[in-house]
Amino acid sequence: MTETGNIDKCYMRIRLPQQEAVERTISYFPCSIGRAEDNDLVIRDTSVSSYHALLRIGEGGGLYLEDRGSTNGTFYDGILRERVLIAKPMRLLP
Repeated sequence: MTETGNIDKCYMRIRLPQQEAVERTISYFPCSIGRAEDNDLVIRDTSVSSYHALLRIGEGGGLYLEDRGSTNGTFYDGILRERVLIAKPMRLLP
C-alpha cells in the first residue's frame, strides 16, 4: 500500500485442480486475467474464459476483481459476482 492507503501492488496465488499454483506480484492496474496469451495474467485452464476478469483499483483506492462476462462467471462465497472488493485473501471460483 502507498502512504495514502491506496494499493500499489498485490500478490496473487492461483491454485487450480491438478496444476501447479500460479504466483505473481501485480504492480499495474487494470490487470487482465484469462486464458488468452495477451492477458496480463494468463491462466491455462478450460474453466477460465479467454478474457475472464480484470483487477482494478476502484473508488477509495480498493482493489476489485471484475468479471468480464466470462462463460462460467466468477463466484465468491458461492455467489455469482460481477464485481468483488478484495479486502483479504479469498477463494474465487471461475
